[in-house]
Amino acid sequence: TAAQQNDWFLHHLSQSAGDLPGRGLVWLNTHRKRARQSLPQLPALNREQEAWRYTSIEGLLQQRFIPASTDIGAFKTLDINPWLLSGLDAYRLVFVNGRCLPLPAGFTDLPDDAVLSSLRNALSTHPEQLSNWFEQNGSRAENLFTTLNSALINDGMLLHIGKDVVLEKPIEILYLNLGRNHSLLVQPRNLVVLESGAGATLIERYVGGDPSSGFHNHLTEIQLSGGASLEHYRL
Repeated sequence: TAAQQNDWFLHHLSQSAGDLPGRGLVWLNTHRKRARQSLPQLPALNREQEAWRYTSIEGLLQQRFIPASTDIGAFKTLDINPWLLSGLDAYRLVFVNGRCLPLPAGFTDLPDDAVLSSLRNALSTHPEQLSNWFEQNGSRAENLFTTLNSALINDGMLLHIGKDVVLEKPIEILYLNLGRNHSLLVQPRNLVVLESGAGATLIERYVGGDPSSGFHNHLTEIQLSGGASLEHYRL
């Protein structure tokens, strides 16, 4: 029911809203506030809607998840090599429980006029660009899950490739879940922007590093200008 979905949303909103980056950015605060306030206008998700005809969320709504910690100190010495695609020469970002790990510079050292960054860092280094891109998508259709992601924007990926820049190597994004016996709520927010004539191959991989359950409420927005080409894989 709508009431059940609202209760589920508000529970996770109250649990997760404490430590969010970019609190000094007016546009980001507005985006988050707009998402929170839109909840009463959202239709309840049910099988009468075409997009949800074959998907029931009743079991999910019975569960309560714990927000993943923003402290990644315990994972800074983690050996990620066993989880990466073997033998692949690629640019990379690695997220553990939704937070981006610091990696050697070569993993994200793209050519000039191309950026691969965690969203959390980009809020400090590219705030004006992010503001423009988020505003362009502000009127997009929302549902319970995209709204929760928007209300709690925390970390994720920014990929921006400039005009006529074609990446010769693929990009591997690894999402590693290490709940350690906790059911975590993980919400990466990704923005992929390719200018006209740009090209890239993006591989997103989801790996459970232990048997813990969790909810991965992932949202990726992709903007391709004329003549741009993106090969996108999710594994």
